[in-house]
Parts: sequence; structure tokens; C-alpha cells
Amino acid sequence: MAGAGCGGKADERIGAVAVTVRRGGGPGTPPAVIAGPADLPSCGGVIGAGYDYWIGLSARRGALPMRTDIRPQEMRSLLSRFILLDLYDGDRFELRFRLAGTRFEELQGLSLTGRYLREIYTPADYAEMAAVCREMTADPLPRYLESELRRPGREMYRVQRLLLPLAGPDGRVAHIAAFIDESPSPAGL
Repeated sequence: MAGAGCGGKADERIGAVAVTVRRGGGPGTPPAVIAGPADLPSCGGVIGAGYDYWIGLSARRGALPMRTDIRPQEMRSLLSRFILLDLYDGDRFELRFRLAGTRFEELQGLSLTGRYLREIYTPADYAEMAAVCREMTADPLPRYLESELRRPGREMYRVQRLLLPLAGPDGRVAHIAAFIDESPSPAGL
């Protein structure tokens, strides 16, 4: 099924938020690298549709998609669960939410668009996310992560993130597109 997407298509600080990241098989393991649809833990819903969309962009371009290839009208049903990260501020590696979908902002409990991750995440959570994004600049394959998120006074959520590399004008990874899905977490991962 080479070239086929998951669905078979060709083509303020969050210090108060408890986040436990599970990468791939469990705590402390690297994020799952997605080399093809068989590597996705779930091929349905938002994660599968997001993967299909990215694969379609890759097929159209014949290379790693660029941020400018994204067409919101082509993924209207996914927009509330879409995130676009800039990896650089000038020449400096610095993660910033270029865009954060409304559902992700609701889960986080604050507006994220335009903000630097460093000013929102705890230092440990920022370092972990930065490490994953740096890894993707050297090895531009999608990554899948799961985490638990709990805001004070709210239920715990299991959050799935599919991180998809996007090229800058020079062809190197300069942005990350992400699709998130969540479900209430009964007792943890």
C-alpha cells in the first residue's frame, strides 16, 4: 500500500496542567516514528484523516509538503484540531504556535495562537517537545505521541498527537503541522 494514506486514499503558563507524555510504547520511550499507515496506532478519526491529508499534500508536491501547501478549505472538519508550529524565530530554534485550533485551545484552557511554547509549557515539557521537533528536522518523518492532560477541576484526557513535518522555502523542515484527538481518560494510560 505504498503511497496510500491511513484511510486508503492515494495521493499564563501551563504549569498547572499535568501532562504525562507516553511516546510509542511507554514513558521515556521515543515517539513513534510513522513511516507508513501501518505504523499508526489508530487509522480512524482525526489522526487518520490528518495523516491522509498530509500524504495527499506530499503526493501533489512530490516532496515534503510546505506550509503554503495547506488549504484550510480542504480540511474544514479538522481545523478545530489542527495546530501549526513554527520552529524558527529568524535563525534561532524557537517553537511558536502559528495557529492553534479551537478544540486544542479549549483543552489547554487558554489562547495559544501566536505564543511561544516556552512561555506556556513547563521547562521540562518544553524541552521534551523541542527535542521531538529537533529530531524531526534531521529525520523528516511524522511522529505520534500520546499524553494525559489534566487541568485543575477538570477530568483527565488522553490526548493523541500526530506531528507532521513541513518544509520551508529551502526544503528543510521549518514547521510542524499537528492533528490532535482526545478522549476522557478513565485512570491514566
